[in-house]
Amino acid sequence: MTLAVAGFTALALLLPATAGAQEGGGQDEGPVVEAARQVTSNPDPSRLFVIPEIAVHPDDPSRLALVAGDARNGGCYVYTSQDGGQSWSSGVNIAPAENPFCYQRNFGPASDIQWAKDGTLLVAFSGSSVENNHPNGPTTAYVARSEDGGQSFAVTTVAEGRSGVELTTKKDEQVEAATVNYLMNIEPDPTNADVVYVGWKWRARGDFGFRDIPNKTQLAVSTDGAETFGDPVNLTDDFAPEGVEDFFGSDTAMIGVDSQGVAHVLAQERPSDGDKPASLLYWRSTDQGETWDGRALDVQADDLDSPDVAVDPTNDNIYAVLGKRTEGENGWLEP
Repeated sequence: MTLAVAGFTALALLLPATAGAQEGGGQDEGPVVEAARQVTSNPDPSRLFVIPEIAVHPDDPSRLALVAGDARNGGCYVYTSQDGGQSWSSGVNIAPAENPFCYQRNFGPASDIQWAKDGTLLVAFSGSSVENNHPNGPTTAYVARSEDGGQSFAVTTVAEGRSGVELTTKKDEQVEAATVNYLMNIEPDPTNADVVYVGWKWRARGDFGFRDIPNKTQLAVSTDGAETFGDPVNLTDDFAPEGVEDFFGSDTAMIGVDSQGVAHVLAQERPSDGDKPASLLYWRSTDQGETWDGRALDVQADDLDSPDVAVDPTNDNIYAVLGKRTEGENGWLEP
């Protein structure tokens, strides 16, 4: 597999999975950008809707779905549009009663939303409760599925957050921690609607240092259209990537699936030493997530935030985009 890197304000990677990449043609004048439209209708002055995620129906571009959470008041809402975003539904709260706050962050989306091949709407999100130390307590990963275009949802627990978990730090100290499953990514197989992958980052929170316990790249696979999911797969520990010196931890699994059903995952390395550059990690599976082959790609930086993946359905080329931070003597360098 060859690798080409193109530099913009972020990096773009090209991992050709098959031969026959298309030659670039002429460029058009680009899309017409219309004025912004209000999606949420909540009049509460304390509302705090954070970064949303949006998905376009694969067979009807006028049908849209969007997920956004209220970070201050709780709730994780899915809004739908039938007219290309001209108007939006009032929103369906998919957050379970026991964990009403879906996880949010300031630097990018924490939830993900996709349409499956058969028109099922899928949402991956994570939730916690103020009664259990939200936002620093245990956080549970969920998948919500809708067969009626976003009017109603069934929610499945994928990985449960727990309190009082006994763990060992890199200094061999015994500590108690809350387990956090968050920064979700979901990807249905484009040729088989029964197969759905969901990925996230596992981390521990407690009275210890940020790098004392490694982050884990985790995912789970469904073979019944996201009605149920198998046990979480720990790529960090069980399928450690080759070519990483002193491998310690890694972040969220960002997933793409090609037309042959091969699953591809990118994640950022999370070294135990903050001064060590992070590598971009890559895994692939040809057996619906039963086994994985992983390695480090020839991309490193002080920070590689949330690499995202897309697969070209016409030729199975795999593209990735990520933020690459490198600090000079006076701070940030020019891209």
